[in-house]
Amino acid sequence: LQLWLDNGSEFHSESLRASLFDLGIDIVFIPRRQPHMHGVVERFQQTLNRSISELLPGKSFYRASERHDYDSVKEACITIRQFEELLHQWIVEKYLQTVHSATGEKPIDRWNRRAEIVPPLLPASVETLEFALSEFTTRTLSHKGVELHSIQYNGPELQEMRKCHG
Repeated sequence: LQLWLDNGSEFHSESLRASLFDLGIDIVFIPRRQPHMHGVVERFQQTLNRSISELLPGKSFYRASERHDYDSVKEACITIRQFEELLHQWIVEKYLQTVHSATGEKPIDRWNRRAEIVPPLLPASVETLEFALSEFTTRTLSHKGVELHSIQYNGPELQEMRKCHG
């Protein structure tokens, strides 16, 4: 299984590499300055952005004439959780159920047909998946404990580790 990514800095972390490796996914980086190599992804992003923006409070309009008296700034208020729910709802109820212009079939039907041929490899448990997707980082254990994201962690277990391993 491969995941094709552009060269954004967020895709070059050791955490992402380790997570995808644990899940049996290879990273393939699209060559720089080759936009034609990721047209399908760009097209999906455009579809996603346009479709989701229609559902959001505070949406802006493609034409100012469509806005009328709607105050986008005043209405713009949504939590991350609400956005995630809208996104999931759109994917399941709209995107997966709409016939794709290039393939002539619904994405959910295409997925199911291909999954019968090559079943997706799933982690053994939710815990295994959470572990595989957790952030990978290296820190130095000192007498103060361990610092991560400006938070200091310490406790008897860490001090015992430091005694044993220096």
